[in-house]
Formats: sequence, structure tokens, C-alpha cells
Amino acid sequence: MDGKIGAIRKIFNVAPVCRPGLVTTYNVGRNELAKIVCELEANPSNVTFTWKYNTSVSESLDIPASEVLSDQTKSVAHFKPVTEKVRK
Repeated sequence: MDGKIGAIRKIFNVAPVCRPGLVTTYNVGRNELAKIVCELEANPSNVTFTWKYNTSVSESLDIPASEVLSDQTKSVAHFKPVTEKVRK
């Protein structure tokens, strides 16, 4: 019998979840710039981010892609609400 030892590597898929300790709700006033950071734990790491702005009138509107930088499992949105509705 050969004395070969092999390593077995198991890779598990993990659904994307926010990394522990991140702020998930921001209170931002009109004309106040918010830098919002989201980091995920995910496997595989090729995720797509969608950013939303929840208005004080209970609407959920998209944050423009021009205000977002993403790289694998990290995304940063720079957003300044100027009215109750997000600018388009």
C-alpha cells in the first residue's frame, strides 16, 4: 500500500449576507452627503449590488449607478437626498 496522503478541500456556497457590525440604516437629512458602505460575506464572491433610497413618504427609489462604486463583495454609495424624491 502506498503511503499517499491527500487533502480534500470542500467549498461551500454561502448566500450573501452583510458582514457583522456594519451600519444598515442611516438617517440622512436633505442636502446631507452620506457615504454608505456595504460589505458582504459571500461565496462565490461575484455579487451584484442594488442600492435603494427609502423616502420619508414610504417609497423605495433606486440610487443612480453613477453614485455607486462596487468591487466584488464591497460597495460604496455616495448619496445626497435633495428632495423627498431621489433625483433621476
